[in-house]
Amino acid sequence: MSSTAYNSPVDIATTLQTTLWHLPLKSSTSEFATSAPTFITIHHLRLDTARKFPGLLDSLYKEFTSDVASGRSLFDTQTASHDMFEAYFFAESLFLGIAHNSIVFHWQGDERSVEGMLMGVAAVSVEDARASRPWEECLAGFYSVRPNFPGRSSHIAGAAIIISTKHRQQGIGHVLARSMLYYAPRLGYSAGLANLVFANNPASIRLWESLHCTKIARIPRVGRFSRADGQGDEYVDGFMFYKEFSESRKDSPWASMSKRALTKASL
Repeated sequence: MSSTAYNSPVDIATTLQTTLWHLPLKSSTSEFATSAPTFITIHHLRLDTARKFPGLLDSLYKEFTSDVASGRSLFDTQTASHDMFEAYFFAESLFLGIAHNSIVFHWQGDERSVEGMLMGVAAVSVEDARASRPWEECLAGFYSVRPNFPGRSSHIAGAAIIISTKHRQQGIGHVLARSMLYYAPRLGYSAGLANLVFANNPASIRLWESLHCTKIARIPRVGRFSRADGQGDEYVDGFMFYKEFSESRKDSPWASMSKRALTKASL
């Protein structure tokens, strides 16, 4: 029996390139609000880099506490301290989404399609993407990517997604989830697992199903929530979703999208 130490395949040093994502077309019949932004840039941050942007960590923490207060979060009902928040969300990688109402940046090289959404690499810094706007205005959302299990199972990714209060119900979750499918394999992960998606969150269930994630388990009465009428608590079931990243690996054959496709989508 070999005593060789296990080396995780996950890259904890490299900072990945920024990407630009084109949201679904806005229309009066769309499931997304017509006030939704048109483009989202996704920026890969480590904690030391995030600390360089005044007010960013405070804004992220504020959105986190708002998510907890919504009563539908997986996180503990007792809000974590600022330090605990940083330790959790920056344990490995945090991806920051910044909203744009027009295409002010351009893709480098070929565009790609990730689960039906146009995206591409963009050479744009966090400050340029922010464009002097308050964080509360431009922050679309963020998520962490970290090993879902330790040691020999650390190649399975877990993600915690937070959508900012200003941009909820605008399709931002679709962008953040797809970008996670793009970035996680580039960090070395081979699959992703959503540990618990509560049955009283149908939008999240539809999202993971639309991304062809496999519903691998249903856990009865795993979520405890306060009843709407204030009469005690109620329990809801939770689902686990799993997805292999074989189709999202950096060496997989991506389908290139033409410039004409982007122009048509932007009309």
